Amino acid sequence: MSSPSLSSSEHLHPDEQSLKNYSSISRLAILAFGLGIASALVLVSPALAIIPVLTAGVAFIALRQIAASDGELTGRWPATVGLCLAMGFLGWGITRQSTRQAVLLAEAERAVDAWLELVRDNKLVEAHQRMKSVDSRVKGEQAIKDYYASDRDAREHMDVTFSTDPMKSFRAIGRDVEFHNAGVVVSTNNGFLDDVMLRYDYVDPRTNDTNSMWITATRSWNPTTQRASWYVNHVDATLPAKFR
Repeated sequence: MSSPSLSSSEHLHPDEQSLKNYSSISRLAILAFGLGIASALVLVSPALAIIPVLTAGVAFIALRQIAASDGELTGRWPATVGLCLAMGFLGWGITRQSTRQAVLLAEAERAVDAWLELVRDNKLVEAHQRMKSVDSRVKGEQAIKDYYASDRDAREHMDVTFSTDPMKSFRAIGRDVEFHNAGVVVSTNNGFLDDVMLRYDYVDPRTNDTNSMWITATRSWNPTTQRASWYVNHVDATLPAKFR
């Protein structure tokens, strides 16, 4: 009577049997996990959104390889966690940036509105001071008088700013001038500074003539005091050539 045949696995040496049952972890799965953690950098800068996007691609490839390996590859858990981290940080980063941008634009509009009201009311010294960062502004009525009396460059800058267009035309309409924000042209960030260029339309109610001007407001963040302040940086009668 013939003896029962043994399966191929039963003929394997114990060490060979353990090698047959060994599964290696996917390197792509480990990479996806590491990139998933690094995806938190998108909260620092939206430009780093490439990291979670890359993570998602690596994680999907890793999961496909693991599924097709017939048990020879493991790592589904780190690949899945990496994918979840990437998607979570990407969504958080986009939401955070959108919220920040909305707040930034609203603050810029308030700063420019307040500045134009000073110009409209012919409070030119106060308006000119609002064209400086908070730390650079002169405080005190007498100190301001002395400053413009002694600083020729400051006095000339104020005169040129308010005696040439567009502020000349704006002021010529008088206190009845109507103005409003007509849209955002560009918003940029450079470290502790945010620049927001807004297009403002102003109307002469007597003739209903509408003119436009482009005003750049700057938000300055002071890391020492942990406070931000706004000032009007520049006013243009026409849209700067680089934005046309």
